[in-house]
Amino acid sequence: MHAPMKQRYYRPVFRRMELRKPNYDDMQKVKGVLEGSGLHCVFCQTEFGIIGP
Repeated sequence: MHAPMKQRYYRPVFRRMELRKPNYDDMQKVKGVLEGSGLHCVFCQTEFGIIGP
């Protein structure tokens, strides 16, 4: 096994560290786009909690 990477926070989805983490406003926009495309029940997870339907 290789040694674990030292990271400030755990982000398994984003393995490339140069990608920025989406903020709350970004996730609200994503939720609006998904709902606008016809989805009825959209949940978005943010650092402050979940934005639900």
